[in-house]
Amino acid sequence: MARVLIPVISCSEDCQYIANLERGLFVASSYAGSVMSPYTTLSAIPEPKIPESMQQRYCDWGGFRIMAAWNGNVPFTEEQYITWCRAIKPLWSATWDYPCNDSSISHKVVMSRQNETTLSAWFFWVHHSDEAFCWVPTVQGRDIEDYRWHAKCLRPLIEQMQSFYRERDGEDNAFCVGIGSLVRRKAKIVKAIIETVVKELPGVKFHAWGVPYKVLKDPEAPLPDEVTSTDTSSYNGRIGKGIEKSKNSGMPQRQYTFEKAWPAYEEKVNRVASLPKQNGTLFDFMEDAI
Repeated sequence: MARVLIPVISCSEDCQYIANLERGLFVASSYAGSVMSPYTTLSAIPEPKIPESMQQRYCDWGGFRIMAAWNGNVPFTEEQYITWCRAIKPLWSATWDYPCNDSSISHKVVMSRQNETTLSAWFFWVHHSDEAFCWVPTVQGRDIEDYRWHAKCLRPLIEQMQSFYRERDGEDNAFCVGIGSLVRRKAKIVKAIIETVVKELPGVKFHAWGVPYKVLKDPEAPLPDEVTSTDTSSYNGRIGKGIEKSKNSGMPQRQYTFEKAWPAYEEKVNRVASLPKQNGTLFDFMEDAI
């Protein structure tokens, strides 16, 4: 099964130029943040303007921003999030999860966030399993053993969900399990985390949240086949030579992003991912640095 790379669509990327995209991951915290201060309680989360041609749609609540920028204070309710997801009509939507990759937090805090993640996943499942889309819970942690423990905690729920979606939608259903807190980690650590979770949850498809290109291209740490999708916000070309190319294109920045930078980034990732790992050239593995 080919791995799907999904561009993250924040409120700032929501524009006329996404009309040519086949897929997109929409982030609730970005849309909520566009109309509020950190402690405002919203009446509704603003809805994206999604072109009808985009058939592969996905939703995330935006836990990284909520924890990092808003200190865990969620400005919208579960019901508002569900209403927002329904409007988008996604293939799957993430249940609320609480990132743990901040090295400064204690193990006690990590466990607390894992428990909140588990309770949240059960809440969405117990009360809203009849939604047309699939719910995606996420395994969280900081160290390898954290991920192993949390995968075991979520296993009963994941088995229920997997069985339900298989019966409802068939074998080729959209259900998967997220693996979170992978950003700003070395490629070998990311691989070890993912392999640990895959081993604890056999027969499950996974979405690896925010895996950077440096991990995808690493010849020593290819992602397991069980990881069927990843997402990225690192495609806008506003780094290194990409800045000069954007300026010289004569296009508005967002037009350049979606008509030039995104197709080039997707092609680069797909090409590197398809290379025999032992035969990759120096150019293939260092291209993003020049």
